[in-house]
Amino acid sequence: MKIWNLYENEVDKTWYDSSNILCSECDDLKDSLKVVRITFLNGRVYKYTDVDVNDYLMFREATSQGKAFNTYIRKYQCERLEDTNVDSIKEKMNETMEKQTKVSELNVKINDDSIEIFKLNDSIGTINVKNESIEDIKKLLNLIRISYE
Repeated sequence: MKIWNLYENEVDKTWYDSSNILCSECDDLKDSLKVVRITFLNGRVYKYTDVDVNDYLMFREATSQGKAFNTYIRKYQCERLEDTNVDSIKEKMNETMEKQTKVSELNVKINDDSIEIFKLNDSIGTINVKNESIEDIKKLLNLIRISYE
């Protein structure tokens, strides 16, 4: 089951709670079949080429990555890459989760000419803005799901 997903630098990286699969990375190649790298809990890494995006998404969103791997990914041509350190991947996941969680702990107060950002009721900064920018900033905060008053 998927436990964390991060899209960064045109790579979709997902970590799993699975008995065999630790994580996957999918290169987001525009108008093209995908390149998918699967890291197993034993540290082995395989690269699958020309993967249909729908097969990757079915694998990523499945409740069992092992079963989904056999159904949707195993059929593609693969190449074994250099083994990796599983502990460093788990550490990266924990750091990423912590960093993204911290962002969601922010509170934002919008005034007529400024925006004040709080963390745990302590002000961490104020941004002065022109009135016409306030609506654009509200839209941005809604997009990233940060509530404001």
